Amino acid sequence: MAVLELAGLTLGGPHTAIIVPLTGADPGAVQAQAEMASQPAVDLVEWRVDAFAPGADDALLADTARHIRTTTGKPLLATVRTGSEGGHFTGSPEDYARLVATLASLDDVDAVDVEYRHPAAPETIASAHRAGTAVIGSFHDFAGTPSLDAMVAHLEAMEQAGAQLCKLAVMPHNPEDTARLLLATATRSRDAHTPLLTIAMGRLGLASRLCGHDFGSCASFAALDDHGSAPASCPWMTSRRRCRSCGTPSDEHPDTPTGLALPGPPAAHAAVAEHGRAAVGRRDVPATGHPGGHPH
Repeated sequence: MAVLELAGLTLGGPHTAIIVPLTGADPGAVQAQAEMASQPAVDLVEWRVDAFAPGADDALLADTARHIRTTTGKPLLATVRTGSEGGHFTGSPEDYARLVATLASLDDVDAVDVEYRHPAAPETIASAHRAGTAVIGSFHDFAGTPSLDAMVAHLEAMEQAGAQLCKLAVMPHNPEDTARLLLATATRSRDAHTPLLTIAMGRLGLASRLCGHDFGSCASFAALDDHGSAPASCPWMTSRRRCRSCGTPSDEHPDTPTGLALPGPPAAHAAVAEHGRAAVGRRDVPATGHPGGHPH
């Protein structure tokens, strides 16, 4: 698995990194969440700037980022999620590029999320590179799960666009959708030169968030109590415990069990197990959802 180093954290290393979002709408709420995220079980903090005070000036953004970093001691990912991909930001492409560039220029921000199909993505990625800030390319489908080939193509296109980590999130409607997302991850991870972060959202996607590392996904998102940023996010401690128990025991936690009772219907377990037996590289998985990409 390819790796990305962020302030001492290795994404793509031997363990699943746990990411928690800070979704507070004002500095006080963000600070309270940051204090919760300072727990050792959390590896990376995502600041959802699109949920933050609208129209915040550069000084407030810099001050808030500094407080997050000082409080948590964790690498900081700054995200401006647009409305078309499940977020709150509704500004123009120029506003998007300007805001992400401002965040990328902050000393306390280690990485920025860039929606790779956004009209302003090329200039936004270039500005982050000039600032020396890592780019996490992203694509979100809240309506369905694209075909296997389409998901692999999204991950490849993000890398070609200049992302140093490629994130894909989809909405499964059946266990087979989640299995197909895991297969797409394993397929792309063979040739990728960047780490991958893939998740299937909602209850049906829990297996991807708990055992994705075995298929080539470097991290998983977890919620601070009820402050998750995606449907059916696990509480952070549950995610840490279950990610550690999925697969083989680690040196850090030698007493963790080697098996995990996966959530969801038995069909999901069988679909995931099929990959482990023989599915890597197959292209005969049924294609459902939106093969052409995001439906919005």
